[in-house]
Parts: sequence; structure tokens; C-alpha cells
Amino acid sequence: MGKIDINLVPKQENQKSAFFENILAYRGFLATIFLFATLIILILYFSVFIRTANLNSYTKKWKKWQPQFNEITTIKKQITELENLKKELEKVTIPNVFISKVLEDIFCALPENIWLEKLIYEKKFLSIKGYVVKLDEDYMISLDNFIKGLNSRKYFSSIFKQVNVKGSAKENFFGIEVLNFEIECLK
Repeated sequence: MGKIDINLVPKQENQKSAFFENILAYRGFLATIFLFATLIILILYFSVFIRTANLNSYTKKWKKWQPQFNEITTIKKQITELENLKKELEKVTIPNVFISKVLEDIFCALPENIWLEKLIYEKKFLSIKGYVVKLDEDYMISLDNFIKGLNSRKYFSSIFKQVNVKGSAKENFFGIEVLNFEIECLK
């Protein structure tokens, strides 16, 4: 049979004394935890100390290079200001292309047997599309004369340095055989 204990003297145990008894019972374990925590704190402290010492040495080196850094920063600012000034001056000094003069030169160089279909102008090139009708001379001779006429125009040739035939093909245009062409004019 099991053991039965009956307390005939109703006296409460002191809770504080039970707490201290538990502490005394586990004092070896608590001392180990305390030493382990102290060791971790010391390791972290030395780690921070070493990093701080390294940082101080970098600060000393940085002070040595500070004048050069300031000079480089000043030069970079001046370069940025000069680039902005250059852009502003380019806007003023580089004239825009006068499209009216370009169109005048195109139409002055245009032979009778060439009809234009489309002109596309962008910043770096001009595309001229159209048709050549065969009259007295061959299609390609008329197209070559048109290109020579463009190159001989003073304003047009000062803007567009390279004038080339990009493509051409014969086709039927309302019952008439024509040469469809595209000329690319590059700056």
C-alpha cells in the first residue's frame, strides 16, 4: 500500500524560505550561467573595443587624406558647372536647322520627273521618299542627278554631309511604271 501523510499541525510553510531553498539547491547551475553570461559580455566588450580602435586608426588616416578629398569634390563640382555651362552655350552657338531652307534646296534640286511622297526629318537624318517617272533618261540617272543637285546646294550640303539611296524598287503606279525610292541624308 501507499504511504499517507496527515498533517495534524496546520502550519503554513514560509514561501520565502522555499524560494531561497530552491536557489541554494541550484546554486551550481546559476553560478555557471552567471559565469557564461559574464564571459559573453567580456567578449562583446573586447570586440567593440577592437573595432573602435580600428575606427580611430581609419579616422587618423582619413584626416591625412581630407584635403585631397575636399579638392577632388571641388573639382567635381566645377566640372558639373562647366558641363552645364557648355550645354547652355551649345544652345546659343549651334544654330538650329532651318527647315524652310532645306525644303527650298530640295525643291530647287528636284528634276521634273521626280515626285516626292514623304519627307521625314529627325535630329540626325532626313529621309526623302518619292517616285521617278521615266521620261528622257533612265530612272537611276534622274535619281543621281537629284542627289548631285542636293549636294550642290550650299545650305543643304552644309547640314547633310552624306546623301545615299537607301532603297529603290520598280512598281506600277496607276498603270505607269515608276521607280519608288528612298534617300537618306545624314548629318
